[in-house]
Amino acid sequence: PQHTRYMAGLLTTGYAVGQLVGPVLSSLSTALLHRLEPALWIAGLGLAAAGLLIWRRSS
Repeated sequence: PQHTRYMAGLLTTGYAVGQLVGPVLSSLSTALLHRLEPALWIAGLGLAAAGLLIWRRSS
């Protein structure tokens, strides 16, 4: 409760970074490898890493 503004800013920043990096990564993946799956795997790994960071902090 005492860090509400900080957490809202952190979530907004993370969302913005994802919105910027996602299309670039998918376009590079399709341009270089002619497949979208590598970009999806990287996105999935990033999501899992973020989940682990949150899970470890709450423990």
